[in-house]
Amino acid sequence: MLRIVWEFVARPECAAEFERHYDAQGTWAQLFRRSPHYRETVLYRDRTNANRYLLIDVWESLDAFEAFKRSNKTDYEATDKACAALTLREMRLGYFEDLA
Repeated sequence: MLRIVWEFVARPECAAEFERHYDAQGTWAQLFRRSPHYRETVLYRDRTNANRYLLIDVWESLDAFEAFKRSNKTDYEATDKACAALTLREMRLGYFEDLA
C-alpha cells in the first residue's frame, strides 16, 4: 500500500470548510472513490496548532494514483484550484510504502 502524506496549514477563517473538503467523506475522498485502487483518506488536526493538519491518502500503489490523476485530470485540477484558497501552506511530505 502507498500512503501519500501531506501537511496543510488552513487559513484560520477557513478551517471548518477545509475539514469538509479534506476529511474522509470530503470532496477529495469522493473524487478518489472513482478509482477501485483508492483505499481511504485520514485527516489529523494538530493539538497545538488548530490550523495545521496532517493528511494521509491511501492507494494500492503510486502507479494507481498517477493513473487516476491522468484519467481524471480536469476534475483533479479543478478541485485543487477550488481548494487552494482554503490554505496558507500545502506540502507533500512524501510517498510512503509498507515494508512488508
